[in-house]
Amino acid sequence: QGATGTAKVVTGDATGLLIVGTALVAWKRPPLPSRALNLRWWLEAGLLVAALPLASAWSFLADTDAARVYLVFPCLVWTALRFGVRAAAIAMTAVAAIAIASAINGYGPFADLSNVDEVPALQGLIAVIATSIFIIAFTTEASRRINADLTEANRKLGQINRELDEIVAAKTGALRGLLAHNEMLLKEVYHRVKNNLQIVSSIISVHSRGADAPDQKRVFSEVQKQIGAIAVAYDMLHQTENMEVADFSMIVAELCRNIEDASGGLVRITTKAERGAWVSGDIAAVLSLALNELITNSIKHAPENEAATVEVGCRRHGGEVVITVGDNGPGFPPDFDFDMAKG
Repeated sequence: QGATGTAKVVTGDATGLLIVGTALVAWKRPPLPSRALNLRWWLEAGLLVAALPLASAWSFLADTDAARVYLVFPCLVWTALRFGVRAAAIAMTAVAAIAIASAINGYGPFADLSNVDEVPALQGLIAVIATSIFIIAFTTEASRRINADLTEANRKLGQINRELDEIVAAKTGALRGLLAHNEMLLKEVYHRVKNNLQIVSSIISVHSRGADAPDQKRVFSEVQKQIGAIAVAYDMLHQTENMEVADFSMIVAELCRNIEDASGGLVRITTKAERGAWVSGDIAAVLSLALNELITNSIKHAPENEAATVEVGCRRHGGEVVITVGDNGPGFPPDFDFDMAKG
């Protein structure tokens, strides 16, 4: 009996330590993030406060039927799942106190404490209930903390995303403003280049009127046409929205019209230009010079006593812009070698 008494004392101490120690640990832990105390929370708390004492009283005070003891399990599990470790510790302490008080006062299934088997049975029951409930409570609370941490992390991430969106929007606005400013400056540069080319063309025209030799007049005229071709390219670039590139088909039509008007009836030009022949500004200026030279050559080598008839085409073929020039001239001589030509 001495060994049995010692075992009962040890078991009772262990059970008490389990309940009291767990309660202390629960209170040492930081509380869960606050939850909204809405009507549902208050209803659940009120029902639990009423149900747990009733279930404990019916289990430990009303009858000697040990099976009724399991009626406290739903209330304790409910407490652990919905209200956390602290509430579970309070509920478990209350149930253990009711069970021990009922046994000491001779009520319920553990009334006969004189029987050596009853005390360990009561202690074991309390230990099993406490262990199960605390495992559920700690697991549930850990899950809630993880969810709370994830919610807080998502909130912070959302805040960071909003701040990044604001920064990106501000940077984008600044870049758009800078781009608009640069486009305005570039448009002004193209406009001034065109005006300066027209001034140079006017100066050449003045000097050409003072020239007596036909060769001098011809040179002045050719230079003036070349300058006019470049001016047309810059004028079209100035008129486009994206001034870095130009649709050369529009430049072809304008350039051919200017050359035909300035030729005094020496050339008739028809154009077939398809939209979408995009080239950079620098390439547009070079192509304008090349096209001017080709049409000028067609005028030079036109049949005698006839106006030059020139057909100009412009289209995109794959990744290239194709420009074709055909005329009613004599064409290349039979022995013409393109690689050896110096003209």
